[in-house]
Amino acid sequence: MVAPEGWTVVRLADLAAAIQYGYTASASARNVGPRLVRITDLQQGHVDWDSVPRCECDEPDDYALAAGDLLIARTGATTGKSYLVTSVPEPAVYASYLIRIKFFDQEVARYVALFMRSESYWRQITILSKGTAQPGANASVLANLQIPLPPPSEIGRIVRSLSGFLEMVKEARTQLAAIPTLIEQLSDSILAAAFRGDLTAEWRKKNSDIERARVETFRLRKKNGSRSATAELRAAAIHFNCPSTWRQTALGDIAELQPGYAFASASFKSTGVRLLRGTNLTPGSTRWENVVRLDRDVASEFSEYELRLGDIVVAMDRPIISTGLKVARIASDDLPALLLQRVGRFRTTPVVRPAFLYEYLQSKRFRDHIAGQATGTQLPHISATDVESCPFVLPSVPEQDEILRALEKARSEIKGAADVVELAAANLEELERAILAKAFSGELVPQHPNDEPAAVLLERIRVQREVDSSRSRRRRWKPISPPRRETN
Repeated sequence: MVAPEGWTVVRLADLAAAIQYGYTASASARNVGPRLVRITDLQQGHVDWDSVPRCECDEPDDYALAAGDLLIARTGATTGKSYLVTSVPEPAVYASYLIRIKFFDQEVARYVALFMRSESYWRQITILSKGTAQPGANASVLANLQIPLPPPSEIGRIVRSLSGFLEMVKEARTQLAAIPTLIEQLSDSILAAAFRGDLTAEWRKKNSDIERARVETFRLRKKNGSRSATAELRAAAIHFNCPSTWRQTALGDIAELQPGYAFASASFKSTGVRLLRGTNLTPGSTRWENVVRLDRDVASEFSEYELRLGDIVVAMDRPIISTGLKVARIASDDLPALLLQRVGRFRTTPVVRPAFLYEYLQSKRFRDHIAGQATGTQLPHISATDVESCPFVLPSVPEQDEILRALEKARSEIKGAADVVELAAANLEELERAILAKAFSGELVPQHPNDEPAAVLLERIRVQREVDSSRSRRRRWKPISPPRRETN
């Protein structure tokens, strides 16, 4: 590490007033005692004090946190994560998996806290922690960290300038983080517009001779003599705002949901044809984990349940999860496979394009319908009737094709915007790294030839340390020593 003129490279121990392990205690369910700050409470450079538990501490003064304390995680996946305490709303101590560093100078504390966000810091933590018997950042590792130290006046300029830059980066990151939600809302809005006829309004003007869409009730339902889903829809008096050339009907009149077969679990094998279960479905795709199979000879007897390329399937148990509705289209990688009980496959009539139906199943209208139909608290589930009774708007087949083209174009534009956001986020990370690198190499703020050199600050700290050690009063901080035990 090469330091600019007037700078020097020091160990962290040269700047610290004390380096101390945390208090060994477990969080208490009682609402008494000081707050116990743990590694898990340090989130994104912030502590939610209301969620920090309390503990019973018989040495609160020795471990009491104060503004200016620097906390560092010393073990686990978050080794090296740091947090500069800016305020303590009520008495608090820190847990044994954390190390606290106190400084004589608060400007130095802020400077070191900023340095601990740099690549130089993380590179040292990675190298030094691997060299210990037990991977982690113990007190000795931290004490020997190499830190580039500028003149005292330049420290202040770096802290002020760098803090301003990083605050802007943080705000930009917050704005970027909100965009995926906006993109998702935009996607929902575009689908809603598609099924109102908005995306093809101009197309209809140019194709006014297109006949009104016709409904062809699914023949299997007519054969079985079951009540038309359209009749159920009319009974509910549901009407949508859609073009006059469209038909308002029910999903069950243009498609049938075929539930899977209830294969006995005793027939499951470790090899053979895969069975598609609800757990193998995610919104928009399949996930072949925890696969169950059927012997190929047995599977050949159930060709009616054999999945085909392009089939649209939906989970009938827990159909909606946090990321959306568990509906997907079967791809070539999914085959061969059979449809298992509690997963349904859509079979359509010629009046609807399967791709158009699949788009409708992605819409908020269909999700809301399924959410309203699902029953059961522990395991929400739906039936084929629940699905088929969903209101459906049906344009002519040519207009369905035009809607599909319009959606493809809109999605291409949305993906372009998402790619720009992803690139911006990556550039932001690179910008932050570059700003930090410049700050700790003397390139961020101007250097003044009349500034006192860093050696002057080191001398002040040395004198202050000697003064403190010569006082006869009880030491406020304990020397470096490992915790008694690690239960936190």
